[in-house]
Amino acid sequence: MSKKIAIDAGHGSNTAGKRTPDGYREHWINVRCSYFFEKALKRCGFGTLRIGWDDTNAKDDSDPSIISRQNAVRAAGIDSVVSWHANHSGGKTWDNASGVETFIHITESKRQGSEKMAKLIHAELIKGTSQKNRGVKTGNFGMCNATYMRCDAAVLIEVGFMSNQLEAGLMKTDKFCQEQAEDACRGVCNYYGYKYVAESSTTSSTPAESSDQKPVYTVGKNYTLQTELKVRTGPGTNYAAKTHGQLSAGGQSHDADGDGALDKGTVITCQEVRQAGEDIWIRCPSGWLAAYFNGHKYIV
Repeated sequence: MSKKIAIDAGHGSNTAGKRTPDGYREHWINVRCSYFFEKALKRCGFGTLRIGWDDTNAKDDSDPSIISRQNAVRAAGIDSVVSWHANHSGGKTWDNASGVETFIHITESKRQGSEKMAKLIHAELIKGTSQKNRGVKTGNFGMCNATYMRCDAAVLIEVGFMSNQLEAGLMKTDKFCQEQAEDACRGVCNYYGYKYVAESSTTSSTPAESSDQKPVYTVGKNYTLQTELKVRTGPGTNYAAKTHGQLSAGGQSHDADGDGALDKGTVITCQEVRQAGEDIWIRCPSGWLAAYFNGHKYIV
């Protein structure tokens, strides 16, 4: 029987407290990391249980109490717990606090095999994006109480500081969160002796359609995004990508993770068409989108 890992996305969508100085909430980061972590674990043969999140929409989750989270783990007969978090220095402005750290319970009798798992996970985390190595630490965290949750190990990962502008920017991206998730999965695989299975090109997110024949776009018609797309200030990658706050009101409602990119499945109205070399760009109310880029149809 495969081992089962509980994936805890810390806090809730509307939990007061930690967020970046520009308003990006911790739970949104935690859910993004949890999502990629679950994908990686399942690919490697683990069973999973979601705690504190139910899908990729990070803006509609409640904030279950720690005891209810712990009891959900106990009831499900989970083997280990990994809780995802983002750190904060406590101030209201950007500062220089930085780094990644992994926590186990401060009380040794409540750790079970957590220290071994934390060291294996952390060893992988520090191989990725260059960050300050804050090491494996101890804390009085309920989701690190492996003894109460009746599991082999329980660790909590702080992927970076939301008060650090550089790290906050990283944590808003799929690339960084997926990297953290894959690294953590390698650590869990090492702990249980599972073979880590890398994501193949066939399972990664790719445009829905490629074609040698260029599509034709018409002003006034509606089209659908086949993948999440950045919105730019002009028709080309040399133009700046917009932030969430720079999108139209309608665009903001279709930017679930708040990163300034419109979600897959968003329907947009074409207001202008520009060709840049072989690529085709569409202007919608929020800005410019790569409709046909490097031979791929991103909007149909």
